[in-house]
Amino acid sequence: MGFTRDTAFWSLETIGYALMGLAALFALPVLAKGRIELVIRWCFVANAVFTVLGSVGYVVSGNPLHVLVLIGLGVWAIAFPIATALLAVVFKRMEKISRL
Repeated sequence: MGFTRDTAFWSLETIGYALMGLAALFALPVLAKGRIELVIRWCFVANAVFTVLGSVGYVVSGNPLHVLVLIGLGVWAIAFPIATALLAVVFKRMEKISRL
């Protein structure tokens, strides 16, 4: 079974990325107001906006190489790893605080 734009796997991937972007938005209220958390917030917002735009661009055009899809993937490839790495730092700090 191939992984092309007319398969169920491709559709599931598109839906998955769109939902991941929306999930990032729902995570915003639980973040504190520190500097690192602010960067995480901005990364999550950028990720959500461009991932949803990319998904809409793909659904409307049917073209996986549509400009909105490519921009969304580019933003995701930068913002999501930064946000997750910074979340690891925040969680590690919280772990140290909880041990005290």
